[in-house]
Amino acid sequence: MKSRLITFIFASLSLTMATLADVSRTSLDDAQKATLLLNNAMGEIADAPFRLEVNAFKPCALRSDDNTGALAVPVYSLKHKIESARPRTPIPVAQLWLHKVVPVIDGKPAGKESLRLVKVKTNDGEAEVSMYHVAFQRVGKGGKLILYGKGEKPLLEIALKPLNVPQETPIDLEARKGENGGPKLVLYVGDKYEGDLPLAHAD
Repeated sequence: MKSRLITFIFASLSLTMATLADVSRTSLDDAQKATLLLNNAMGEIADAPFRLEVNAFKPCALRSDDNTGALAVPVYSLKHKIESARPRTPIPVAQLWLHKVVPVIDGKPAGKESLRLVKVKTNDGEAEVSMYHVAFQRVGKGGKLILYGKGEKPLLEIALKPLNVPQETPIDLEARKGENGGPKLVLYVGDKYEGDLPLAHAD
């Protein structure tokens, strides 16, 4: 039963690479189940850059017909923590999970050696998912997101711009076509900022 549920969730949390027309938000219930299952599969992390106390009740995920996925899970009181952040001091804000896609770094897909990979059992065998610690750092009147893959060294930074549309959830996701023609994941954070994360197929 558990393996069937994981298979269903991965089919639901999908971000198409070929077309973005069919991408839609997955249900909150499915996103919550995915959050619990993925974190249970990951277990304790010895080399985490910081501790994350995520709010498993308020995740956000996208879906399509493709079997790839994106799931973001905020920390508690995300908006308050961002508003009270001090310059040059990164603060933990979220988990980001990706399936079959990876961030683009310096024009190239991130290599497996830099990723924190979690294996989850499915009906077809195993699925490999990458998990990222996400921090916010204030820069002037704006800010940036810092993504961490494997280990304590930052993987990449995402410049943020003010969010002009009210946001109902602590963290939100949207799939769009990037400047290079490939997909990008837009992250909306704390009803304050938005930033773009270019994506590519995983190896």
